Amino acid sequence: MSKSQPQSSQQSNTLPQTPLQRLLRYSLAVVAVVAAMGARLALTAWVGPELPPYITFFPAIMVVALLTGLGPGLLATALVALSAAYWILPPNGISITSPVDRLGLVIFISMGLGMSVLAELYQRQKRKAAAYQCEVALRDTKARLATFAEATFEGIVESEAGRIVDCNEQFALISGYPVAELRGMEIADLIDPEDRDRVLTNIRQQQESITEHAMLRKDGTRIVVEVHGRLISPETRTRFSAIRDITERKQAEQAARQTKEEWERTFNSVPDLIAILQRSTPNRARQSGNGRAAELHARRLHRPDLLLLCAWLDRATTVLSARPDTERRKDTYGRGARGSPGRRLPRYHFPSARHDRKADRHGPRCPRHYRE
Repeated sequence: MSKSQPQSSQQSNTLPQTPLQRLLRYSLAVVAVVAAMGARLALTAWVGPELPPYITFFPAIMVVALLTGLGPGLLATALVALSAAYWILPPNGISITSPVDRLGLVIFISMGLGMSVLAELYQRQKRKAAAYQCEVALRDTKARLATFAEATFEGIVESEAGRIVDCNEQFALISGYPVAELRGMEIADLIDPEDRDRVLTNIRQQQESITEHAMLRKDGTRIVVEVHGRLISPETRTRFSAIRDITERKQAEQAARQTKEEWERTFNSVPDLIAILQRSTPNRARQSGNGRAAELHARRLHRPDLLLLCAWLDRATTVLSARPDTERRKDTYGRGARGSPGRRLPRYHFPSARHDRKADRHGPRCPRHYRE
Protein backbone atom coordinates (compact mmCIF):
# COMPACT_ATOMS: atom_id res chain seq x y z
CA MET A 1 0.00 0.00 0.00
CA SER A 2 2.85 2.42 0.77
CA LYS A 3 4.52 1.72 -2.57
CA SER A 4 1.42 2.33 -4.61
CA GLN A 5 0.62 5.71 -3.02
CA PRO A 6 3.66 7.61 -4.47
CA GLN A 7 2.99 6.18 -7.90
CA SER A 8 -0.64 7.22 -7.80
CA SER A 9 0.24 10.72 -6.56
CA GLN A 10 2.88 11.08 -9.29
CA GLN A 11 0.42 10.00 -11.94
CA SER A 12 -2.25 12.36 -10.62
CA ASN A 13 0.18 15.34 -10.78
CA THR A 14 0.86 14.91 -14.50
CA LEU A 15 -1.47 16.04 -17.25
CA PRO A 16 -2.77 13.56 -19.82
CA GLN A 17 -0.24 13.06 -22.58
CA THR A 18 -2.45 11.97 -25.44
CA PRO A 19 -1.48 13.54 -28.79
CA LEU A 20 -4.81 15.27 -29.26
CA GLN A 21 -4.77 16.87 -25.82
CA ARG A 22 -1.16 17.99 -26.24
CA LEU A 23 -2.02 19.56 -29.59
CA LEU A 24 -5.01 21.39 -28.12
CA ARG A 25 -2.97 22.77 -25.23
CA TYR A 26 -0.21 24.24 -27.41
CA SER A 27 -2.71 25.44 -30.00
CA LEU A 28 -4.43 27.44 -27.26
CA ALA A 29 -1.09 29.17 -26.51
CA VAL A 30 -0.65 30.20 -30.15
CA VAL A 31 -4.25 31.43 -30.42
CA ALA A 32 -3.90 33.46 -27.21
CA VAL A 33 -0.71 35.18 -28.46
CA VAL A 34 -2.33 36.01 -31.81
CA ALA A 35 -5.40 37.41 -30.06
CA ALA A 36 -3.23 39.53 -27.75
CA MET A 37 -1.28 40.91 -30.72
CA GLY A 38 -4.49 41.78 -32.53
CA ALA A 39 -5.85 43.54 -29.44
CA ARG A 40 -2.61 45.56 -29.13
CA LEU A 41 -2.74 46.69 -32.75
CA ALA A 42 -6.35 47.76 -32.34
CA LEU A 43 -5.59 49.74 -29.18
CA THR A 44 -2.53 51.37 -30.79
CA ALA A 45 -4.65 52.54 -33.72
CA TRP A 46 -7.17 53.93 -31.25
CA VAL A 47 -4.99 55.71 -28.61
CA GLY A 48 -1.67 56.08 -30.40
CA PRO A 49 1.83 54.53 -30.31
CA GLU A 50 2.48 55.56 -26.69
CA LEU A 51 0.67 52.43 -25.46
CA PRO A 52 2.86 50.19 -23.19
CA PRO A 53 4.30 47.37 -25.29
CA TYR A 54 3.26 44.38 -23.09
CA ILE A 55 -0.11 45.55 -21.75
CA THR A 56 -2.16 42.97 -23.72
CA PHE A 57 0.33 40.09 -23.41
CA PHE A 58 0.41 39.64 -19.62
CA PRO A 59 -3.26 38.53 -19.44
CA ALA A 60 -2.73 36.14 -22.37
CA ILE A 61 0.25 34.42 -20.71
CA MET A 62 -1.56 34.23 -17.37
CA VAL A 63 -4.63 32.58 -18.91
CA VAL A 64 -2.58 30.10 -20.94
CA ALA A 65 -0.44 29.13 -17.93
CA LEU A 66 -3.45 28.61 -15.64
CA LEU A 67 -5.46 26.61 -18.16
CA THR A 68 -2.82 24.51 -19.92
CA GLY A 69 0.24 24.34 -17.65
CA LEU A 70 3.96 25.00 -17.85
CA GLY A 71 4.78 24.02 -21.45
CA PRO A 72 2.14 26.13 -23.23
CA GLY A 73 2.89 29.04 -20.88
CA LEU A 74 6.58 28.98 -21.85
CA LEU A 75 5.63 28.75 -25.53
CA ALA A 76 3.35 31.77 -25.20
CA THR A 77 6.11 33.73 -23.44
CA ALA A 78 8.60 32.94 -26.20
CA LEU A 79 6.16 33.88 -28.96
CA VAL A 80 5.34 37.20 -27.28
CA ALA A 81 9.06 38.03 -26.83
CA LEU A 82 9.78 37.36 -30.52
CA SER A 83 6.73 39.32 -31.62
CA ALA A 84 7.63 42.29 -29.43
CA ALA A 85 11.27 42.34 -30.58
CA TYR A 86 10.36 42.09 -34.26
CA TRP A 87 7.23 44.28 -34.58
CA ILE A 88 6.77 46.39 -31.44
CA LEU A 89 10.19 47.48 -30.11
CA PRO A 90 12.14 49.87 -32.38
CA PRO A 91 13.78 49.41 -34.78
CA ASN A 92 11.83 46.80 -36.70
CA GLY A 93 13.71 43.52 -36.63
CA ILE A 94 15.36 41.22 -34.15
CA SER A 95 17.97 43.72 -32.93
CA ILE A 96 17.02 46.02 -30.03
CA THR A 97 19.16 49.12 -29.67
CA SER A 98 17.61 50.77 -26.61
CA PRO A 99 18.85 49.48 -23.21
CA VAL A 100 15.46 50.33 -21.73
CA ASP A 101 13.65 48.15 -24.24
CA ARG A 102 16.11 45.32 -23.60
CA LEU A 103 15.55 45.55 -19.85
CA GLY A 104 11.82 45.64 -20.34
CA LEU A 105 11.95 42.55 -22.54
CA VAL A 106 14.05 40.67 -19.96
CA ILE A 107 11.63 41.60 -17.19
CA PHE A 108 8.68 40.47 -19.35
CA ILE A 109 10.33 37.10 -20.09
CA SER A 110 11.13 36.63 -16.40
CA MET A 111 7.57 37.43 -15.37
CA GLY A 112 6.16 35.11 -18.05
CA LEU A 113 8.44 32.32 -16.83
CA GLY A 114 7.44 32.98 -13.22
CA MET A 115 3.71 32.99 -14.02
CA SER A 116 4.03 29.70 -15.93
CA VAL A 117 5.91 28.01 -13.07
CA LEU A 118 3.50 29.27 -10.42
CA ALA A 119 0.49 28.18 -12.50
CA GLU A 120 1.99 24.72 -12.90
CA LEU A 121 2.61 24.42 -9.15
CA TYR A 122 -0.95 25.56 -8.47
CA GLN A 123 -2.36 22.96 -10.86
CA ARG A 124 -0.29 20.20 -9.29
CA GLN A 125 -1.34 21.12 -5.78
CA LYS A 126 -4.96 21.28 -6.89
CA ARG A 127 -4.78 17.82 -8.46
CA LYS A 128 -2.99 16.48 -5.42
CA ALA A 129 -5.66 17.87 -3.08
CA ALA A 130 -8.41 16.36 -5.24
CA ALA A 131 -6.66 12.99 -5.25
CA TYR A 132 -6.25 13.16 -1.47
CA GLN A 133 -9.93 13.94 -1.00
CA CYS A 134 -10.88 11.03 -3.23
CA GLU A 135 -8.57 8.73 -1.28
CA VAL A 136 -10.05 9.88 2.03
CA ALA A 137 -13.58 9.40 0.72
CA LEU A 138 -12.68 5.93 -0.55
CA ARG A 139 -11.11 5.04 2.78
CA ASP A 140 -14.20 6.24 4.65
CA THR A 141 -16.46 4.30 2.30
CA LYS A 142 -14.47 1.12 2.84
CA ALA A 143 -14.53 1.62 6.59
CA ARG A 144 -18.29 2.23 6.54
CA LEU A 145 -18.89 -0.85 4.40
CA ALA A 146 -16.70 -2.90 6.72
CA THR A 147 -18.73 -1.64 9.68
CA PHE A 148 -21.97 -2.56 7.93
CA ALA A 149 -20.61 -6.00 7.09
CA GLU A 150 -19.62 -6.61 10.70
CA ALA A 151 -22.91 -5.28 12.09
CA THR A 152 -25.16 -7.36 9.84
CA PHE A 153 -26.78 -10.55 11.11
CA GLU A 154 -26.01 -12.39 7.87
CA GLY A 155 -22.74 -13.79 6.67
CA ILE A 156 -21.24 -11.84 3.74
CA VAL A 157 -18.82 -13.64 1.42
CA GLU A 158 -16.84 -12.19 -1.48
CA SER A 159 -15.72 -14.92 -3.88
CA GLU A 160 -14.14 -15.24 -7.28
CA ALA A 161 -14.06 -18.38 -9.44
CA GLY A 162 -15.40 -20.48 -6.57
CA ARG A 163 -12.76 -19.31 -4.07
CA ILE A 164 -13.38 -17.09 -1.04
CA VAL A 165 -11.66 -13.71 -1.29
CA ASP A 166 -12.97 -12.14 1.92
CA CYS A 167 -15.80 -12.53 4.43
CA ASN A 168 -17.14 -10.96 7.61
CA GLU A 169 -17.10 -12.20 11.19
CA GLN A 170 -20.70 -13.38 11.04
CA PHE A 171 -19.87 -15.91 8.34
CA ALA A 172 -16.90 -17.02 10.41
CA LEU A 173 -19.27 -17.70 13.32
CA ILE A 174 -21.63 -19.63 11.03
CA SER A 175 -18.90 -21.80 9.51
CA GLY A 176 -16.75 -22.18 12.62
CA TYR A 177 -13.56 -21.14 10.78
CA PRO A 178 -11.57 -17.98 11.50
CA VAL A 179 -11.61 -15.27 8.86
CA ALA A 180 -7.91 -15.70 8.06
CA GLU A 181 -8.45 -19.40 7.36
CA LEU A 182 -11.52 -18.81 5.21
CA ARG A 183 -9.66 -16.49 2.84
CA GLY A 184 -8.49 -18.51 -0.11
CA MET A 185 -10.63 -21.56 0.77
CA GLU A 186 -12.67 -23.32 -1.89
CA ILE A 187 -16.42 -22.90 -1.49
CA ALA A 188 -16.94 -26.54 -2.41
CA ASP A 189 -15.14 -27.59 0.80
CA LEU A 190 -17.89 -26.00 2.89
CA ILE A 191 -20.87 -27.53 1.03
CA ASP A 192 -22.41 -30.89 1.85
CA PRO A 193 -21.61 -33.48 -0.87
CA GLU A 194 -25.33 -34.00 -1.58
CA ASP A 195 -25.82 -30.35 -2.60
CA ARG A 196 -22.34 -29.60 -3.92
CA ASP A 197 -23.05 -30.10 -7.64
CA ARG A 198 -26.21 -28.01 -7.56
CA VAL A 199 -24.55 -25.07 -5.80
CA LEU A 200 -21.40 -25.12 -7.96
CA THR A 201 -23.57 -25.13 -11.10
CA ASN A 202 -25.20 -21.86 -10.00
CA ILE A 203 -21.78 -20.35 -9.32
CA ARG A 204 -20.35 -21.38 -12.69
CA GLN A 205 -23.37 -20.00 -14.53
CA GLN A 206 -22.71 -16.61 -12.85
CA GLN A 207 -26.36 -15.90 -12.29
CA GLU A 208 -28.27 -14.53 -9.35
CA SER A 209 -29.76 -17.31 -7.25
CA ILE A 210 -31.44 -17.96 -3.90
CA THR A 211 -30.79 -21.50 -2.72
CA GLU A 212 -31.08 -23.58 0.43
CA HIS A 213 -28.46 -26.26 0.98
CA ALA A 214 -26.58 -28.07 3.69
CA MET A 215 -23.26 -26.73 4.91
CA LEU A 216 -20.48 -28.40 6.87
CA ARG A 217 -18.94 -26.57 9.80
CA LYS A 218 -15.33 -26.94 10.89
CA ASP A 219 -16.31 -29.45 13.61
CA GLY A 220 -18.24 -31.55 11.08
CA THR A 221 -21.69 -30.35 12.14
CA ARG A 222 -24.24 -30.25 9.33
CA ILE A 223 -26.35 -27.08 9.18
CA VAL A 224 -28.86 -25.71 6.67
CA VAL A 225 -28.22 -22.25 5.20
CA GLU A 226 -30.03 -19.93 2.82
CA VAL A 227 -27.71 -18.27 0.30
CA HIS A 228 -28.51 -15.27 -1.92
CA GLY A 229 -25.64 -14.64 -4.33
CA ARG A 230 -25.06 -12.50 -7.40
CA LEU A 231 -22.33 -10.72 -9.37
CA ILE A 232 -21.72 -7.06 -8.55
CA SER A 233 -21.34 -6.23 -12.28
CA PRO A 234 -21.32 -8.20 -15.54
CA GLU A 235 -17.74 -7.08 -16.28
CA THR A 236 -16.23 -8.68 -13.18
CA ARG A 237 -16.22 -12.22 -11.83
CA THR A 238 -16.52 -11.14 -8.21
CA ARG A 239 -19.58 -12.64 -6.56
CA PHE A 240 -21.13 -11.50 -3.30
CA SER A 241 -23.29 -13.86 -1.27
CA ALA A 242 -25.42 -13.35 1.84
CA ILE A 243 -25.62 -16.47 4.02
CA ARG A 244 -28.21 -17.05 6.73
CA ASP A 245 -28.35 -20.00 9.11
CA ILE A 246 -31.89 -21.45 8.94
CA THR A 247 -31.23 -24.70 10.80
CA GLU A 248 -33.51 -23.83 13.73
CA ARG A 249 -36.28 -22.71 11.38
CA LYS A 250 -36.09 -25.95 9.39
CA GLN A 251 -36.16 -27.98 12.60
CA ALA A 252 -39.19 -26.04 13.83
CA GLU A 253 -40.98 -26.57 10.50
CA GLN A 254 -40.22 -30.29 10.61
CA ALA A 255 -41.49 -30.55 14.19
CA ALA A 256 -44.67 -28.64 13.31
CA ARG A 257 -45.23 -30.88 10.27
CA GLN A 258 -44.83 -34.03 12.35
CA THR A 259 -47.15 -32.68 15.04
CA LYS A 260 -49.79 -31.86 12.44
CA GLU A 261 -49.56 -35.30 10.87
CA GLU A 262 -49.85 -37.01 14.26
CA TRP A 263 -52.84 -34.85 15.19
CA GLU A 264 -54.60 -35.60 11.90
CA ARG A 265 -54.03 -39.34 12.30
CA THR A 266 -55.38 -39.21 15.85
CA PHE A 267 -58.31 -37.02 14.80
CA ASN A 268 -59.33 -39.30 11.96
CA SER A 269 -58.83 -42.50 13.91
CA VAL A 270 -61.38 -41.59 16.63
CA PRO A 271 -64.56 -43.70 16.11
CA ASP A 272 -66.81 -41.01 17.60
CA LEU A 273 -68.26 -38.11 15.67
CA ILE A 274 -66.17 -34.92 16.00
CA ALA A 275 -67.05 -31.62 14.30
CA ILE A 276 -65.16 -28.31 14.46
CA LEU A 277 -66.92 -25.05 13.59
CA GLN A 278 -64.72 -22.05 12.73
CA ARG A 279 -66.12 -18.66 11.67
CA SER A 280 -64.44 -17.35 8.51
CA THR A 281 -66.57 -14.23 7.79
CA PRO A 282 -69.28 -12.42 9.82
CA ASN A 283 -72.04 -14.44 8.12
CA ARG A 284 -70.17 -17.54 6.99
CA ALA A 285 -68.51 -20.36 8.85
CA ARG A 286 -66.56 -23.46 7.92
CA GLN A 287 -67.24 -26.78 9.58
CA SER A 288 -64.81 -29.70 9.50
CA GLY A 289 -65.18 -33.14 10.92
CA ASN A 290 -63.42 -36.44 11.07
CA GLY A 291 -64.16 -39.48 8.95
CA ARG A 292 -66.89 -40.70 11.26
CA ALA A 293 -68.73 -37.37 10.99
CA ALA A 294 -68.61 -37.46 7.19
CA GLU A 295 -69.85 -41.04 7.13
CA LEU A 296 -72.82 -40.39 9.41
CA HIS A 297 -73.69 -37.25 7.49
CA ALA A 298 -73.75 -39.16 4.21
CA ARG A 299 -75.99 -41.87 5.66
CA ARG A 300 -78.46 -39.32 7.03
CA LEU A 301 -78.79 -37.68 3.62
CA HIS A 302 -79.26 -41.00 1.86
CA ARG A 303 -76.33 -40.15 -0.44
CA PRO A 304 -74.45 -43.31 -1.49
CA ASP A 305 -72.02 -41.20 -3.52
CA LEU A 306 -70.88 -39.44 -0.33
CA LEU A 307 -70.35 -42.83 1.27
CA LEU A 308 -67.96 -43.68 -1.54
CA LEU A 309 -66.10 -40.42 -1.01
CA CYS A 310 -65.69 -41.22 2.68
CA ALA A 311 -63.50 -44.15 1.74
CA TRP A 312 -60.64 -41.87 0.72
CA LEU A 313 -61.51 -38.50 2.26
CA ASP A 314 -59.88 -38.06 5.68
CA ARG A 315 -62.34 -35.32 6.60
CA ALA A 316 -65.24 -33.35 5.13
CA THR A 317 -65.52 -29.58 4.91
CA THR A 318 -68.84 -27.78 4.56
CA VAL A 319 -69.59 -24.07 4.29
CA LEU A 320 -72.48 -23.18 6.56
CA SER A 321 -74.55 -20.12 7.29
CA ALA A 322 -73.65 -19.02 10.79
CA ARG A 323 -75.36 -16.03 12.33
CA PRO A 324 -75.38 -14.89 15.98
CA ASP A 325 -77.91 -16.55 18.27
CA THR A 326 -79.80 -13.29 18.79
CA GLU A 327 -80.35 -12.83 15.05
CA ARG A 328 -81.44 -16.46 14.63
CA ARG A 329 -83.88 -16.01 17.51
CA LYS A 330 -85.35 -12.92 15.85
CA ASP A 331 -85.69 -14.73 12.55
CA THR A 332 -87.46 -17.60 14.30
CA TYR A 333 -90.18 -15.27 15.55
CA GLY A 334 -90.43 -13.69 12.14
CA ARG A 335 -89.55 -10.12 13.03
CA GLY A 336 -86.33 -8.09 13.03
CA ALA A 337 -84.83 -5.84 15.63
CA ARG A 338 -86.78 -2.72 14.50
CA GLY A 339 -90.10 -4.40 13.87
CA SER A 340 -89.46 -5.14 10.21
CA PRO A 341 -90.56 -8.51 8.93
CA GLY A 342 -87.80 -10.99 9.39
CA ARG A 343 -86.89 -13.87 7.15
CA ARG A 344 -85.97 -17.39 8.00
CA LEU A 345 -82.46 -18.26 6.83
CA PRO A 346 -81.64 -21.74 5.57
CA ARG A 347 -79.82 -23.56 8.33
CA TYR A 348 -77.68 -26.60 8.21
CA HIS A 349 -77.58 -29.31 10.86
CA PHE A 350 -77.00 -33.00 11.25
CA PRO A 351 -80.45 -34.72 11.04
CA SER A 352 -81.60 -36.58 14.11
CA ALA A 353 -83.64 -39.77 14.35
CA ARG A 354 -86.88 -37.73 14.39
CA HIS A 355 -85.89 -36.17 11.08
CA ASP A 356 -85.19 -39.64 9.69
CA ARG A 357 -88.76 -40.72 10.38
CA LYS A 358 -90.12 -37.59 8.69
CA ALA A 359 -87.74 -38.07 5.79
CA ASP A 360 -89.04 -41.59 5.28
CA ARG A 361 -92.57 -40.22 5.12
CA HIS A 362 -91.99 -37.13 2.99
CA GLY A 363 -89.07 -38.27 0.85
CA PRO A 364 -85.30 -38.58 1.13
CA ARG A 365 -84.58 -34.82 0.75
CA CYS A 366 -87.47 -32.97 2.35
CA PRO A 367 -86.87 -29.19 2.27
CA ARG A 368 -89.25 -28.66 5.17
CA HIS A 369 -86.88 -30.17 7.72
CA TYR A 370 -83.35 -29.53 6.55
CA ARG A 371 -81.57 -28.10 3.57
CA GLU A 372 -78.25 -28.79 1.97
